[in-house]
Amino acid sequence: MSASKLQKTWVSVKAPMSFNQVDLPRILAQSNEAVLNRRITVSLSDLTGDIRQIQVFLKFRIVGVEGGVAKTRFDQLELAREYVRGMVRRGTTKTEVITDVETRDGARLRVFTIVISKGKVHRSKRTAVRKAGSRILIEKATNSSFDEFVQEIVLGKASAEIFSAARKIVSVNALEIRKVKVLSPPNTEQISQGTVENNQ
Repeated sequence: MSASKLQKTWVSVKAPMSFNQVDLPRILAQSNEAVLNRRITVSLSDLTGDIRQIQVFLKFRIVGVEGGVAKTRFDQLELAREYVRGMVRRGTTKTEVITDVETRDGARLRVFTIVISKGKVHRSKRTAVRKAGSRILIEKATNSSFDEFVQEIVLGKASAEIFSAARKIVSVNALEIRKVKVLSPPNTEQISQGTVENNQ
């Protein structure tokens, strides 16, 4: 056991280009190949230095290693559960919008949006909110690359547009994109990582 421990080395990990390739937590592994497909979880505030973003957690998946440095891509965004629970208060209505989208470069993602409205909201209005939110997300994804769409989500531009549309339908207390999951990566990555994936 001690011999195997001695063989392990620290592998540096970098965020994707869209996140300025900032340093992520290093990984202790026996080889570069051993870190492939592993996920790293960090708070958005760790990347930006903005403490107001501490409730946003990002997951990055390692997709390759070059020169002893692991390369990653965005894999998931999720708000802290206690933060989401705090949004739902007495006398409000929660509407969740679940939207599957596909980006210009073929990535497929599932986006979960939560809308908190004042008072009791009629079903027809909740349906209208869902349709408006999904329409905005689908249009954004269709006209964006994977990295561009992720930036729209992380920077809050997508949620701001949904908020603007939703407030024309109901009285909105709060609106957040609470979770984003990557269902399949961009086509460019599938091609470049095909050899690695097939060998695993």
